[in-house]
Amino acid sequence: MAMYSNQELGILAFQPHTGENYFELNTGSYFFEFLKLHSDEPAEEMEDARIVVTDLFNKAVPLIRYDTEDLGSYCYITDKKGRRRKVINKIIGRKADYIYSNKKERLSPYILITKLWDYYGIRQCQLIQEDYNKVIFKVVYRQNEDKKKIERKFTNEIMQVFGNETNFKILEVENIPREVSGKRKYIVSNINRIK
Repeated sequence: MAMYSNQELGILAFQPHTGENYFELNTGSYFFEFLKLHSDEPAEEMEDARIVVTDLFNKAVPLIRYDTEDLGSYCYITDKKGRRRKVINKIIGRKADYIYSNKKERLSPYILITKLWDYYGIRQCQLIQEDYNKVIFKVVYRQNEDKKKIERKFTNEIMQVFGNETNFKILEVENIPREVSGKRKYIVSNINRIK
């Protein structure tokens, strides 16, 4: 069973134990809003939206209309008892992690992550998008790998994702530093298009 949670609030939603492809909202503890990407207007069903949560029970540090910085979408389902309720049908990810093509099209960071699965020779990496046409890829290679072959193949794939106008540079480094959370940040986007 998969869960959707964050450090500030805890468990926000969970996939049913029967394995359906949606997340049940924890409405007993939280009030959920799905707001448009560029305004505080309610998003439509199935529309990509910002997930905003109000904690119903935290009296010490109440979080009211807390923007989780996550993007997702909702839909309505009808259960076996005929009750209609809202669920999360898609969790897209952190809005700060979005990358953009040369044509300013928003791309999911998972496009890049799935491409990296084919590269066993890369031990650690971090992609930094400085602007629409400038991308830096920091990499820590495993020992005895054909670095030039990896770089040629990966550069070709990156150009297909971002566009041919991309100024793409690969930098070999000794280590990718961890965040305060202990995790390594695989994507750093310095383009903040979603306000």
